[in-house]
Amino acid sequence: MPTMTNPNPCIGSAVLDNATDGSALFRALGGHYTSPAQAVCEFIDDSLSSIAANGDEVGEVFLRVTDRGELVELSVTDSGSGIADLGAALTISDRSVAQTPYNEHGCGLKSALSHLCGGAEDWSIETRTADDAAADRYRCVSAPYAAVNAHMTERIYAGSGDIPWVTGTIVRLRCPMPRFAQLKPASRRTPADFCQLVDYLAEELRYTYAPLLASGQLILSILRCEQNGHEQLLSLDALEPEWDGDAVELPETKLDLGGGPVTVRCRYGLIIKSKSNAVYYKGNMASSGFEIRLNGRAVAHGLLGAVYGKATHPSGNRFLARVDLLSGDGAALPPTETTKNAFVEADPRTQALYAFLRANVEPPKPPRHEPEKSLVEQLAAKLRAEPDVLRVSREVRTYRCIDLKSRIDLLVGRADGATIFEAKDEATSALDLYQLRLYLDGCALDGVPVREGVLIACKHPREVIRLARQMNSWCDPTGKPYHITLRTWLQEGIGA
Repeated sequence: MPTMTNPNPCIGSAVLDNATDGSALFRALGGHYTSPAQAVCEFIDDSLSSIAANGDEVGEVFLRVTDRGELVELSVTDSGSGIADLGAALTISDRSVAQTPYNEHGCGLKSALSHLCGGAEDWSIETRTADDAAADRYRCVSAPYAAVNAHMTERIYAGSGDIPWVTGTIVRLRCPMPRFAQLKPASRRTPADFCQLVDYLAEELRYTYAPLLASGQLILSILRCEQNGHEQLLSLDALEPEWDGDAVELPETKLDLGGGPVTVRCRYGLIIKSKSNAVYYKGNMASSGFEIRLNGRAVAHGLLGAVYGKATHPSGNRFLARVDLLSGDGAALPPTETTKNAFVEADPRTQALYAFLRANVEPPKPPRHEPEKSLVEQLAAKLRAEPDVLRVSREVRTYRCIDLKSRIDLLVGRADGATIFEAKDEATSALDLYQLRLYLDGCALDGVPVREGVLIACKHPREVIRLARQMNSWCDPTGKPYHITLRTWLQEGIGA
């Protein structure tokens, strides 16, 4: 690119003071993470690289998480090769000490420390390489972070310190409790205590490193230490989906996505919805679609529209395709965003991967058996036989006044007004009640007199019963009170 110059004559100049000190730079590094779990994974990624450099078939990573009230003490200890050059490891964007594709960006360690410390620096790193072990020593560096206007000091100590293996690294830090509390998924509305927060962290780690945990390449554990002194060791196993029937497994395939050879493993099919997980394999839009990993490490999930170019349809909520790309050459793999929870979509390697998946993974199809449709047909047949019924119609449009094209499952007309049904084959949720309310409002605005809205399903949880009672104290857009009834298929004499 040519130098941009001003054609006008320069009549003077001044030196700008735009230098940033190390502390300010450090505080800015960690602002791109959306969860503390992403930052913790950066430490484990570094551990995995260090373990691989040691040539070990099995590596160990041990986390200690301690509740100190307003702060949480966190340490991550690994059995890797240690950090030979702490200066390079603490230099922003320096990849000279990168050992595997897990060290993709050269920013992870610094960004993770910044995010978890929450602006108040309180961290240290102890490390021991084979050379250190031969000299019976270990090295340590600690806060504050210095870059730009200062240098950090590496201190050397005799022995092995708290490192339990011949070589390895310990990262220690203090995290403000409000930052640690961000481990709670946004979908969970109730407050979480310390133990629950650690459980959320455990789920994230079990999911992120599932293939490595399942194969035994990684032994990962968390010691949870509560304020009352109670301690519990959590030995983490792989968080795997439960397949509904036989999944399709593609033959292991070697590809060149544009940067060199990559091995692709892929398995896809329908899963059974998890009732115990907080986030993963829930059989919903957020957790369906493609789950893509790099060397076993999860990067992106919930991808369907990005691959097939269309939005996720509810019929595909239980569809899952697990994809793992294997390569020791980071240039061969699709690049990730700095948080490592998404790929750079515009990169040719990412698009080449998506093209391969489009060509070889069959997209989810709507289920052949539609239990709701069958149940509604049985209900419609029963109601047609009643003497006072004037009309029984399925898939009736409502909100015609704004051409919304939403459709009611079943409308039954009588002389004193219509009854509309919203049908579910399993248990209902609060969203189903709001769906029924949408139809009631649409009928009111369309001028269709409705005397009753019925939500019918196999069962209704207590929160749905409470919400229905509350809704019956509200009015539709015309000022008419709602009349919402909850029914079950059993009450109607129809087998669900």
